[in-house]
Amino acid sequence: MIVQGVRSFPEVLAAVLAFDLSDVKKAYAKRHRLTVEVVEAHERELKRYLVLCIAYPGKCLGMFSNMDNLWHEFICHTPKYEAFCYGIAGRYLHHIPTSSDAVQKIADDGPSPRQQTIEAYEKHFGLMDPNVWHMANPDNCSNGDCCSICTSDKKYMPSYPTPIEAVF
Repeated sequence: MIVQGVRSFPEVLAAVLAFDLSDVKKAYAKRHRLTVEVVEAHERELKRYLVLCIAYPGKCLGMFSNMDNLWHEFICHTPKYEAFCYGIAGRYLHHIPTSSDAVQKIADDGPSPRQQTIEAYEKHFGLMDPNVWHMANPDNCSNGDCCSICTSDKKYMPSYPTPIEAVF
């Protein structure tokens, strides 16, 4: 396991858990008409997932839960998401939709993002909450069972033209 910088896993976990998402949660609850209990469970699990994304930058961790919508909401609060990424993770945590070409590359390279997430999660947090995580198809993360992945491995990143390339 690799943790960004010299911080330990417990230090990263504490920093992520302490990060205030109250405005993000309020917008998420309103947009999706969710109860406080559901939003709190989604926040807990999203934060655990993001801790794993920070701790395992070379892995492709799959998000297979409706809480992916909370991650979307967090990303839409761009100043806050950027502060989280660079202030806690030390890098931008990319959200890569599983509809991208990256999914096939990942599938060709070994364990599915879903399986990598389950293994890392259970190592650090125990069994996943089936009320939050979709556990129906544990061996497949490419047929809509995962909403997105996080990875820092450049070989899985989609390539886009720079603004200058796009203009000229």
